[in-house]
This record gives sequence, C-alpha cells and structure tokens, in this order.
Amino acid sequence: MISGFKNSLAALTLTVILLSTAFSAGATLAEPIDRQNALAVEHDKLSRARTAADSLPIVYNIFDLALGTHRVEMSDTLYWLAQRTGDTSVLLDAIRNRANLRHAVPGMLGQLRAEVDAIEPSDDRSETRLFIDMLALRDSINAITDEEEAMDRLAASIADMSSFLSGTPSEKALELYALCIFTERATHGELLTTFVDRLDKHLQSMNLPNGAVIRLFYTHAAMAFAGNNNQRLMLDIDRRMLDAMDSLRAEYRAAGRIYRNYETNRFTALRRILGAYELLEPSELEDYYGRIVELARRNPQIAADAGNNPRAKVFYLMAHGRYREAMPLLRHCIDLPQNARYKRPLLEAMVKAAQETGDSAAQLEASMKLNALLNYSLQMRQQDNFRELQLFADISDLVVQKKQLEKQQRLDAEKASRTTKTIAGVALLVMLLLIVLLVRQLLKVRRLAVGLRAANDTLRQERDNLRHAQQELVVARDEAAAADRLKSEFVNVMSHEVSSPLNAIVEYSRLIVDCVPPEKAQYLDRFARTIEFNSKLILTLVNDVLDSAALDKDSIAVERHPVSVYHMSALAIDTVFGGPATAKPDIEVVFNPHKRPDISVLTDSHRAVQVLSNLLANAQKFTEKGKITVDFEPDHEKGIVTFSVTDTGIGVPRGLEEAIFQRFRKADRSTSGVGLGLYIVRKLVSLLGGTVSLDRSYRRGSRFLFTLPLAPGA
Repeated sequence: MISGFKNSLAALTLTVILLSTAFSAGATLAEPIDRQNALAVEHDKLSRARTAADSLPIVYNIFDLALGTHRVEMSDTLYWLAQRTGDTSVLLDAIRNRANLRHAVPGMLGQLRAEVDAIEPSDDRSETRLFIDMLALRDSINAITDEEEAMDRLAASIADMSSFLSGTPSEKALELYALCIFTERATHGELLTTFVDRLDKHLQSMNLPNGAVIRLFYTHAAMAFAGNNNQRLMLDIDRRMLDAMDSLRAEYRAAGRIYRNYETNRFTALRRILGAYELLEPSELEDYYGRIVELARRNPQIAADAGNNPRAKVFYLMAHGRYREAMPLLRHCIDLPQNARYKRPLLEAMVKAAQETGDSAAQLEASMKLNALLNYSLQMRQQDNFRELQLFADISDLVVQKKQLEKQQRLDAEKASRTTKTIAGVALLVMLLLIVLLVRQLLKVRRLAVGLRAANDTLRQERDNLRHAQQELVVARDEAAAADRLKSEFVNVMSHEVSSPLNAIVEYSRLIVDCVPPEKAQYLDRFARTIEFNSKLILTLVNDVLDSAALDKDSIAVERHPVSVYHMSALAIDTVFGGPATAKPDIEVVFNPHKRPDISVLTDSHRAVQVLSNLLANAQKFTEKGKITVDFEPDHEKGIVTFSVTDTGIGVPRGLEEAIFQRFRKADRSTSGVGLGLYIVRKLVSLLGGTVSLDRSYRRGSRFLFTLPLAPGA
C-alpha cells in the first residue's frame, strides 16, 4: 500500500513537471518555437521597458517560456513586479504561482497566506487562500510516515464528518480534500471514489473564478484513479482537464500571453485516455488519436516521446484490430519504467494480440505475467477491502464513543442545570437579604445627606479660597519669571559692558609699554602683564557667566565635523600655557606620553577646545609645581575617544567628586574664580555627546576624564 501511494505521489509530481513544461510550450498552434531565441527577444524587450506596467506582460512571457530554476526565479520576479503595479488580480496570480513552485520551502506557504489575508476580500482572494491551504494540507499529510496514524486520522475525520459539513464552503472543501488524500493513502476501494465525487460536486458549487483549485483537484484525482485502475472515472477526469486547458488557453491568449500553452500536458492526458480505448466511441478514438498525431507533428519533444514510448499507437492499433502491427510495439513498450502504471492493459493487449496472430509463446508469457499481476491486484483489492472494513469498524467504535460522550455531556448538562437552579434559589435569598440591607443603608444615607450638604457648603467656601490663592500664585509666578528674565538680561548686558572696557585696558596697557623709552619699558612691562593677567581673570569670569547662562537656556548651537586630536590638544595647551603672564616655570606640560598616532573625533572644534582649556586651567590653578599630562585613548569598539587631564596638584577632597561639577561650587574657596568652570565643562561635554567625570582611583593629584565620539572611518 505504501508503494502504491508513493507511485501515485511520484506520478503526481511528474504531472506537475509536465504541466510546467506545457505552460512554456509553443507560441502558436502551427509551428514549434525556438525557446532560446524567444527568451532572448523577450529579455531584450524587458531591458527597454520603462515602467512596471510595461514590464508585466513581458515578464509573463518569460515566465511561460522558462524552465526549471529559471522558471522559479521568474516567478519571484513576477511576484515582486505585481506588488509594484498594485494590480490585485496579477498579485494573486503571482502568489499562486509562487505557492505552487515554492511550497516545499519552510514557512513559504504561511507567509503567502498572511499576504493574501491582507488583500481586500473578493472571490479571487478566497480561491487563492483555499489553493494555498490545500497545498499546505497535502504537504502536512504526506509528511506523516506512520501508517497507523494516517488510518486513525482518516477514521476520526469520517466519524466527525457531520461537524465540518456545517462550516464554510472553504472549510468543507479542505476537509473533503483531506479525506481524499487519507483514503488514497489507506485504501483504493470505493470509499476513495465516494469522497472524490463529493469533493468534485462541492467544488463545482463554489464560486472559483480562476480555476486554480479545480485544476489542482483534477490533477490529484486523475492520478488517484489511474492508480486505482478505474478507467471510467479517470476518463471523465481527463476529459474535464482537456476542457479546462482549452478554456484557460483561450483566456490567456486573449490577454496576450501567446506562450501560455498546454501541449505536453494535453498529450499526456490524451495518451492516458487512449488506454481506455474499449470505452471510447469510434469517432472519439479517431479524434483523440488524431490530436496526438497533430501534437507530435508540431512539437519535436512530443514526437520524440511518442517514438520512444508508442503506448498511444499500441492502443489505437488494438482498437482497430491491427494486431500484427501492434505486437512489436507492445514488446518495446511493455517493460518501460514509465509504463508501470499501465502494465495491466498492456499485458491484456499483448495476450489478445498474440492470440490473434497465433504467437503461442508470446501469449503464454504474457498470460503468466498477467495472471501474476491480477493475483497481486486481487490481493491488494482484498487488502483494501479489509482496510475499509477495519476502517468502518473503527468508525463505528468512534461513533459509539461519540454518542456516549454526547450522552455524558447531556447528563452533565442536566446536573449543571439542577446545580444552577439551586444556586439561583440561594442567590434569590441572598438578594432579599441584600435588599433589606440596602433599605437600611438608604435610610442611613439620607441622614448623611443632610450632613453632606453642610460639608459641601464648607468645601465650596474652601474652594473659593483656594482659587483666590491660586490666582495669587500665578501672579507671583509671572513676577518671578519676569524678574528672572530681567536678571538674565542684566547679566548679559553687564558682561558685555565689562568685557569691552577690560579689553581696552589690556590694549592700552600694552600700548603704554610700547610707547615709553626702552629703559623704562622693562619696568612698566611687569605692571602691564599684571594688568593683562587680572584682566584675563575677569574676562574668564565674564565668559563663564555668559556661557553658563547660554547653556541653561540651551541656546548654544554646535557644528560637528572631524577634528584632529593633536590639533585640538595643541590649541588648548597653547591657550592656557602659551602666554608669559600665566606661565608657571615649575610645571611641566606633557602631551600624549604613550606616543599614540593622531586620530579624529566628530565634534565642535571650538567647544571641544574650550572643554580641554577649562580642564587645563583648572589643573594649572591647583598645581604649583609638578606635571600636567594630557592624554587620549581611542576605543573603536565603543566608537569613542577618552581624554584625560592629569595633574600632581592638591587633588579633590573625598565626598566632593560630584559636587565640584555643580554651579558655584569650589573644592577650595581660597582660590580664584566663582566655581563655574567644571559646571560649564559638564554642560558642554553633554552637548557634544560625551561624558565627563573625576577619576576616583587616582590619588596623586586630580585626573579628569571626558569622552568624545570618534569620527566616521577613524
């Protein structure tokens, strides 16, 4: 039985392959086509197409011409192109093609099913969804390797048939299709015919506009009946397939798909029909065989197949009693592997032809083989009958179990009903008690209402008082905001007003030194440098106040661009230590002690130099002698550069590691400044996308660390 099922499945696969080949057959009914030349022409057209709508008919022609993996690739192209055009009908057709060619890819059918569900409801969408569900159902059932499990599933489905027949038309179709597949796998008896007939009638009653589901069913049914040796039903299915192919080809040609043809598949169906020549009328026999001859004349592939396997001609000759002509052809094709499904009718023809031609040896040999095949078929039929009897026995057991379950459910329902009534009585008593309690509470509430009215009057008075207080708070808030604005404006104005005279004092002090005689210049130069130093202190204070106000208002804009670490560090060091007025001879400034190569950071150059200058100025302020080190370390994995400014000064007392970054906070109140430097540093570093902190593990002075992002490609 397993072998028979595998043969049926292999035949089904072969039919699908032949159908794919037929779809890409000749462009006309008169002459064969040069496939490679036609593909080249269509690809040239595609290269010149400007829009997705222009490309669509060309891609359809290439898809119809393509074979094998090229056809699968073109189905993907057609699918993507359909999505771009927004044509729902074309998209659903592309989804069906993709499902048919890629249904074995894990998760593909589920993905396509979800895409179909997202499309606007229509009959075309409903059929496409059913087509995908049937493919998924077939694959899932074929994946069952345990025959006992398959039989149990079939028995359960038949026993539960009444439940699914009340579902939607698509659900009924899926259940009947599952029964057909399970039955074909378990037995080839009359039960298979019954389910196929029921599914056929049900599909005919449904609105299936594109015919994809019908064609899938016909292909499966024809293979099943061929394996069942039921020639009459196979003949009926093949005739329907021919009609469907005629109708579909006409529709495609009207739509401009000139390469969409079914010659190979048509030849397969016609040759299978001739195997049932005893059931054909003479006119039908001549018509079907004439079609085969015409197909072989037009299509070289079909001609080669008919020549290598002349099964159709054998049956035609047998139907006309031309036994001597049939004998050599029978000897040639009777043992061909592709004719294994038709072994019985070929052996019967061999026996009759040998008998009519007087070839006793051939008749004896063919009769012995036919008897062996009939005995095997009889055993298989008996086994099928036994399986059906066993199946019906299992179904009877399931039906009995189902009835017992239903009876138990009725008893449980009656018990539940009695319980419900009891609970309802108790609930009624409880409700009566609650009503009494509610009446008592109502009287109590009425008494409380009098007190609530007095309380409400008091609350209204309090509410009015709160509103008055709220209005006063709003006025106070507005006055505070106005005062804050006036304060900010005053600070900005005063800062600018102070900076201009200071700059003038510095310039005039240097001018006085330059204008006096040389013998007095050295004496006055010391006073000029003192004036310059103190002026810079005041300017630094003014600038800190201005920067602090701007940072608090988020009014500082930054422009990020790649900046050299070497250049930025050199500029900051020169700013702090370059002037003679600020130099401390006992301080050694060291940059990049590890000799790391230069690297770029993505930052605002002016603000980054300001951060580094503030940290260097802070280090100089608290270091009388020793060393100040500026270093950096890139981290490519995190995309940052960590800068460090280390001094050998007095350090930061414990507990003040975070306080020093607050506004107007200083670790040593005896030093100059107002405590805005580190506050501005943290604000600027945050604005530049980095962090700044005090290294708490360093105790030989102070070490400040701050980070900046690496420039792209650094």
